[in-house]
Amino acid sequence: MQTTWRKEQIPDLLNLALGALLMVSPWALGFIPESAIAWNAVLSGSLVVVLALGALAIFQQWQVWASLAAGVWIAVAPWVIGFTGHADGLRVHLIIGVTVAIAAAVRQWLERQPPTQVIV
Repeated sequence: MQTTWRKEQIPDLLNLALGALLMVSPWALGFIPESAIAWNAVLSGSLVVVLALGALAIFQQWQVWASLAAGVWIAVAPWVIGFTGHADGLRVHLIIGVTVAIAAAVRQWLERQPPTQVIV
């Protein structure tokens, strides 16, 4: 079992938590009756969780791009699906979507950084 985390894995851990939050947001914020909002939150959050778990287990470059696309989708979904009138649904999708996309971009940037060398 891995006991230390590489800096490149921190955005994946963040996305794991954000995906889980998005998944439970319909119940936490009370928009279960709003089926389009709830379905999008649960399905999109599940996708982010699966991508983050995959990236933590065996990193592949496509996972970063898929996470970025998922974050963008989550952020624009209120306008595409049409639930901008629901303040809580709009807010949670916008905040989590933008944060997931930023975390994916940071992960991409960290992967491209040269490894640091420690001179002893």
